[in-house]
Amino acid sequence: MWVYERKVQVNALIDFGATTSFINKSVVRANHLVTHKLQTGFDVYNADETLNRHGRISESIRAYIEIGSHKSTNQVLITDLGSKDMIIGMSYL
Repeated sequence: MWVYERKVQVNALIDFGATTSFINKSVVRANHLVTHKLQTGFDVYNADETLNRHGRISESIRAYIEIGSHKSTNQVLITDLGSKDMIIGMSYL
């Protein structure tokens, strides 16, 4: 993935149940990625219906994602994904 001309390699999980894409806050911090404040923050729930421990999502990144021949620019929401770097949801697919 590319964020403002900076290449960042991540391991991503494709999740057909996720309505959008998410990136782990630790990846954002480690790579000093440019973030954007959301106009309205919101709560996010995990697959087991528990509230995510990171709390409200209030920031995102703009990322150019390329998987094989599929390429697109996406808003990717920042949250705590535990051991996962990124979840790619239906907004990319």
